[in-house]
Amino acid sequence: MPLIDTPGQPSAQQLFSGAGEIRSIGRDLNWAQTPLGSVASWPQSLRSTVRTLLSSQYPMVLTWGGEFTQIYNDAYSKLIGDRHPAGLGADIRITLAEAWGTLGPMIERVMATGDANWTPALPLEMHRSGYREEAYFSVSHAPAEDDNGLTAGMLAVCSEVSSP
Repeated sequence: MPLIDTPGQPSAQQLFSGAGEIRSIGRDLNWAQTPLGSVASWPQSLRSTVRTLLSSQYPMVLTWGGEFTQIYNDAYSKLIGDRHPAGLGADIRITLAEAWGTLGPMIERVMATGDANWTPALPLEMHRSGYREEAYFSVSHAPAEDDNGLTAGMLAVCSEVSSP
């Protein structure tokens, strides 16, 4: 059940306003049931980063906090296939479990050091259409900072570069 919006407080209705499947799901998701808590409690930096990724036409995913809670956009939802919509607001380590052995150290390093990385044509084992497959992605992982300038998450911009 969605939380009731409090006047003057940012809400899921405001943050996820507009067209698109992720925005619609984000408005209805009870964020208080996720490690992020209610949208009203989110730092401005998190809300700003979410606005940026939601408006992008390029596949983007944000992980935030030690629980690796993910928020992604419509373009990214197509890359994870049947792992969507359950992945929104969930732990990316679960959503991308079969690829975590490769992605995990890269993402954890960004979150620990604040140093970005980029990998062209990264081979990943994916399970997104009911079966395992190998796909290739160009991916950039960048630190996502909180309101105090500390790395609180990771923002990935990626594209599938697998041959048709």
